[in-house]
Amino acid sequence: MQTRFNQTKLNKQLMSHPTLSKIVHKSAIRARSPYDGVILYSNDVVSKEFWDLVKPALFINYSVSAKDNGHYRYLLDHQLFVIKWGSKYINLPNTIIEINPHTNLLTPIEMLDLVSLILGDYKNVKVGVWDEQIDITEYNSHEVARRLWASHLREDPYNPPQSNSTYYYNQRSGSQTKVYNKAKELGVNQQLTRIEKKHKVPPKNRKTLEQFLLDERADVFKHLRMVDIDQLDGRLKVKKLINSEKTLMHAYRTLSSAEKKRFKRYPAYFNQCIDIHCILKSNIEDWLLTSRLLRLKLIVDQLSDTWKLSERVMLVKQKVFPIPIKKKIHLLGWSINNRDVLYQCSTSVPIEFA
Repeated sequence: MQTRFNQTKLNKQLMSHPTLSKIVHKSAIRARSPYDGVILYSNDVVSKEFWDLVKPALFINYSVSAKDNGHYRYLLDHQLFVIKWGSKYINLPNTIIEINPHTNLLTPIEMLDLVSLILGDYKNVKVGVWDEQIDITEYNSHEVARRLWASHLREDPYNPPQSNSTYYYNQRSGSQTKVYNKAKELGVNQQLTRIEKKHKVPPKNRKTLEQFLLDERADVFKHLRMVDIDQLDGRLKVKKLINSEKTLMHAYRTLSSAEKKRFKRYPAYFNQCIDIHCILKSNIEDWLLTSRLLRLKLIVDQLSDTWKLSERVMLVKQKVFPIPIKKKIHLLGWSINNRDVLYQCSTSVPIEFA
């Protein structure tokens, strides 16, 4: 038995919320997020505001699907997010949220606002899984596969018969790299190849959502390289293998240990034909620039929590008279929760941002 939500009623309820409606119906932004399939974990429960919003759409499902495995009491599936909460086991996080910022054209601040609506806060949220991706026009998927080097492969890259332009690189630690024809998926008449890598982080190494957004990403496309095979001498064994095999990794995996070490010393290995790491880092920076007030928002949210605590302390009887509160000040466009309403005091704070 599991509680789910009627899609028609759920969409009507969620679209009645001004922030959610604005996110769904907004026009395209200049830079799409290079992240998709971001899975967040938290031990917090959903906020009362969110529960009141979705409660009219709930119903009881008595047949639990394989997607959830019966580990959570509630499952909400919407175009903006998929949420599972109410863990039945003590070793599992209480709430899991999956958000697709690339698909839904979300900015970093909109991601924070969605999480804040769901949980009331984003302070105790950690990022455990995400996909990072770039699109290139220089090579088709077959040409990328002939140049892409990936470490820690469990087996040779897999090219399924039903999709001969797609390659799967199943790496250790649960990660996977995928190369495919994105133009075909979009139905456009041009050469467009996507390189996509999934990251899975164990609980002890997970960063908070704030850290994930702000910290420099040194691990982008970790263990991936675009080798410039055109620099390799045609007389070399590895070049002959590359010409006869489907992919570079098919050839590389047939080399001896000594030959693999020698391959990594070739200039072709170091001098990538396309610097995919630099491209991805640049795309991340461009996406962060769609929320230029991100750092300031995080500071104000932190200060608002401090001021809330100070206000609670002031309510306690004390000998010194508390500082009088004059009026409420709303920071427009920054927040969707009452917790972020700031109060004027002797501290200098930014006023309204339209």
